[in-house]
Amino acid sequence: MPSDYDATEFVDGDFDPHRLSHASSPLPRAPTREEVDSKVAAAHQRLAELKREKDEIERERAALEETRRRQIEFQTGRTEIIQSLTRGLGLLEEAHEGCCASPIRVHHEGLRASVLRQDGRAQGVPSADL
Repeated sequence: MPSDYDATEFVDGDFDPHRLSHASSPLPRAPTREEVDSKVAAAHQRLAELKREKDEIERERAALEETRRRQIEFQTGRTEIIQSLTRGLGLLEEAHEGCCASPIRVHHEGLRASVLRQDGRAQGVPSADL
């Protein structure tokens, strides 16, 4: 049986390590541990920067929402006060109609005009148009 074994049967004629071309492109080398650690540190730093930016943007958003809420409250309060003043002036005019002296009537009319101007400004009408 040993005579049946032929050592040349297992030789690959196409592959000859001495014939390999050294001009072929070199295989890319694996990154070193220091390079990987450096990339990880840079990624952590970038992540921390992004978290800071996110927190800053959230603070700005909260501040803007608070400003918007305050503006709405201000406009609502202003409108309510103007309505109350107008209603009060109307009641005063009805109560004193015909029995008050002329200077008081002029004062009431001036006050009414002033309230109407404020109401016009609250609604965005320029004062020159009133």
